[in-house]
Amino acid sequence: MRGIFGVIVFILMALPLAWFYVAMYWGFTITKDIAAFQSGETLELPIMPPVKWLEGRRQVKDAFSPDEITRGRSVSYSIEVPFADMLQDGEAMPDRALAELYATLRTPAYFMPICDEILGTLAEACELGSFKADVRYPEDRRHWSTTMEHPETGLAILTASLNYLPAYPMGNPGIVPNGEIEAARVELFDGKQVPNTVEGRAEIYAEALALCTAMREAFGNCSLRSVSMEPRRAKRDPDAEPHLTATVAFRVMVDKTKYRRAAVQAALDEIVATRLASTATGSDG
Repeated sequence: MRGIFGVIVFILMALPLAWFYVAMYWGFTITKDIAAFQSGETLELPIMPPVKWLEGRRQVKDAFSPDEITRGRSVSYSIEVPFADMLQDGEAMPDRALAELYATLRTPAYFMPICDEILGTLAEACELGSFKADVRYPEDRRHWSTTMEHPETGLAILTASLNYLPAYPMGNPGIVPNGEIEAARVELFDGKQVPNTVEGRAEIYAEALALCTAMREAFGNCSLRSVSMEPRRAKRDPDAEPHLTATVAFRVMVDKTKYRRAAVQAALDEIVATRLASTATGSDG
């Protein structure tokens, strides 16, 4: 009995040590895989890899795959369209119960011009990812200010996410020792709005790229995770054309023995503060 008990105790003491070596091995494998993804190699999944390794590998592919459009790099946008304008000439107004289905089926056509906007700057290639439509009516008091001019037909709020292949340099995450992906995000222009025009959106793309360039200079790599643009109407003038606010998110591969998410976010915040101060100084001059 004592012998069996001793064996059990030994096994229980050995398991944590064994798992430590397994985790170290898979951590080393992740670092190797980063470089392999960058070179375009096809990799086989190991037998029963740890969950953290699988998640890390997916994030590396989503963020840094150099020749594949992934969900890990996107531009999202919302458009307000009078529902009646979505119907073809002579097409009858559908029942309200079917309005969102109609709007959803017509949503992709409204977003392909956004793909055209980012080609050559953010993207080498672009495709429509997820999308949805929400048709609102004045009786929904939460949205009365945005629907008051369309009391019968409603206003369609179309939202889509466009996934893209980067046209900008991402750096080489494969050379980062003890690599781990961390994320950071910021609202552009200190929350100030820009016109919802081609020129206004181009300003958003340019600022997002400038910040990613600065992050790449700081960490050796940067992937622009998302550019999210939201229309905002003036509360005192509901008839005014909506402007945009924009939030951007980045992913960088960092040495996990030196950096954690808070440090990466702090670095981005400092970069943003420096750019805002420079812009303010330029305006004063």
